[in-house]
Amino acid sequence: MPTVRVGPGNALPVPEFEWGTEDRVALSQIVGLVAGFGTTFAALPDLIAMLRRRSTKGMNPRMAGITGTFQILWVGYGLLIGSNSVVMWNVIAVVVNFFTVAAFFYFRHEERAPTDVRH
Repeated sequence: MPTVRVGPGNALPVPEFEWGTEDRVALSQIVGLVAGFGTTFAALPDLIAMLRRRSTKGMNPRMAGITGTFQILWVGYGLLIGSNSVVMWNVIAVVVNFFTVAAFFYFRHEERAPTDVRH
């Protein structure tokens, strides 16, 4: 049994663990789902803030547009390799980014529209 040094002359036995194929597959699926969730919903706070403010203040649609464009490529890649998690998370991310860009242009149009002033 392998050991780990914990001080001069002291060692503790460490149990061996062998990763089976099923363990690696399950772990890779869990990591993929968690990573996909994080990157997919990273843009959601900006969208929610813009919707609450009903303003484009502090927002730039360029990042969401560029990210959404490349996420479409990730969807294609996921289809090519047969990865449901890659496809699923990137489809959701494309939708979130689409709504972010659409909301930006909608609110920008509202902000630039002339106000109806009556004297």
